[in-house]
Amino acid sequence: WDEDGEEIEVAPHAKQIIRIKMPKPVKPWYIIRKPNET
Repeated sequence: WDEDGEEIEVAPHAKQIIRIKMPKPVKPWYIIRKPNET
């Protein structure tokens, strides 16, 4: 979701603020990385 609560498919901007559901609690400023698909 974006800052306005609208569902989004992509976040094209590096500084864009988004919200995602996480399986575990995370602390502020955690870095989320996509796993390598090699």
